[in-house]
Formats: sequence, C-alpha cells, structure tokens
Amino acid sequence: MLNSYNRFTSTFKTIMTIYWIYDLPVWLFGLATVAIFVAFSVGGLLLSNDYIKRKFNTSESMNEAVSGYFGGITSLYGLLLGLVIVASWQYYDNASRLVSREEAAIGALYVDVGSYAEPQRTQMRETIKSYVNYIINNEWPAQAHGELLYGGRKILLDLQQSLLDVDLGDSRKQLIMAEAFQAYNKLIEAHRMRLDAVDDGLPVVLWIIVISGAALSVLISYFYHFTHFRSHLLMTTALAVLAGLMVFLAASVDNPFRGAVSVSPDAYHRLLETWASDSVSKAPSADEAQRSAGASIADH
Repeated sequence: MLNSYNRFTSTFKTIMTIYWIYDLPVWLFGLATVAIFVAFSVGGLLLSNDYIKRKFNTSESMNEAVSGYFGGITSLYGLLLGLVIVASWQYYDNASRLVSREEAAIGALYVDVGSYAEPQRTQMRETIKSYVNYIINNEWPAQAHGELLYGGRKILLDLQQSLLDVDLGDSRKQLIMAEAFQAYNKLIEAHRMRLDAVDDGLPVVLWIIVISGAALSVLISYFYHFTHFRSHLLMTTALAVLAGLMVFLAASVDNPFRGAVSVSPDAYHRLLETWASDSVSKAPSADEAQRSAGASIADH
C-alpha cells in the first residue's frame, strides 16, 4: 500500500512539475487553466446529464437537498482554497524578503570594504560587483528553471580570502575587518537562504486535494435539476471558471522564482545603478581635470 501511494504521488508530482507552464505569458497561463476546468466540467455535464436524470430520477424537489450538500462541500473547499492561496502568497512574500535581505547585505559589505586601503578596496568592490552580475546573469535564469548554480559561492569564498589577506597593523584595521566580516557573514547566510527557497512550493498532497475538491464540487452540481439545460450549462461553466481562476492564482505564485508572477532581480540591478552613479559623482569633471593638469604643469 505504501509503495502504491509513493508511486501515485511520484506520478502526480511529475505531472504537477511541468514547469514549462511558467514560461507562458501570465494571461495565456490563466486562460489555459480556466479553459481546462471549463472543458472538463462542461464535457462531464454533457456526458452524464441524461444518465443522472434516468438513474437518480432528478426533479425540482431534489434541488433543496442537493443545495445542502453543495453548500457544505463548497464551504469546506472554499476554506481550503483560501488557505492554499494564503500559503502560496507566503512563499512568494518570503522569497521577496530573502532577496531584499541579500541585497541589503551586499550593500552593507560594499560600504564596509570601502574602509580598506587601496588596492584591496577596489579589488574587493570589483569582486562584489562580479557577484551581483553573476546573480543577475547566471543564477536568476537558472532559478527560473529550478536549477541551482554555485558559482556565486565560489566568488564569495574568493572575497573571504581577500578580506583575510590584509595586514592588521593596528586596532583600527582590526575594527574595519570585524565590521566587514560581520557584513560578509550576513551575506553568506542570505545567499544560502535564497538558494534554499528556490524549490519552495505547496506539497503534492495538497495539490491532490485542491484538484479533487474542485472535481467534487463540479460533480455535485450535476445533480441540480434545471428546467432548461442551457441554464444548467451556464451555471456549471461559471463554477468552472471561478474554480479555474482560484487554482490559477494559487499556482501562479506557488513557485516564487518561476513564471511571470515571480520575484525579480530588480533589487540587484538597483545596486549596480547606485554604485555606477556613485562612481560618476566621484569622478572629476572635465574642467576640474583640465585645471588639475594645468596646475601640475605650472608646478613643474
């Protein structure tokens, strides 16, 4: 029994982890999800309507009883679906916080190493910039496909060695190194936590319940008796559209680093832009450079 369950969950997980759906535009992903729910719901109604009428002899007098069961099932399912959506959003929010945390740690370390003397200062800052560029150009595209790259860790280890390769001649340098290592340790921790969050998502068993609950809700609606079949068809379509939209919402934010609705690397881009603007503001203007050169010639 346990082996059968493991095989079933493994198969279902394989189906649910077709992550190429996150490569679709968000509107197409939503439309496809709703279309699948509507197709199965309406198709099931068309195939089962005559059979249910003959087998269960449905009539208007049954609608009140069916409404009682339908209301109870949809209430429980709505509660479950609400919790699922909240849980998915928490995964997304947690990933956003981890990115902000890493961005803050990088910025703090960049400022701290500015207290080192040249040429160590420039070397360390260039290493930090290369780390940020690696995140944007390498790690982020890989995360979008559920892959983990560890080149960033190699860059951080090289930076650690640079922090250590400094002659601590006085207490001031020791204080500078202590501050830099504190920021460095926070960056290492934030980097590790972000990588661990790449595979965050709802467990398979929860998705099984979500899909089963939607199917059960639609199935119970088949037992309503309508004088006009078109009305029954319309109500079933509306229920399928709503269920499809709710499942789409949960799925779109379930994997925070995948798809159009995902955590972006904008925070790291802002770091590079800030550093670039700082470099420009510190660079001497053309007039200042010319006056400096003239003063140097005059001194000679």
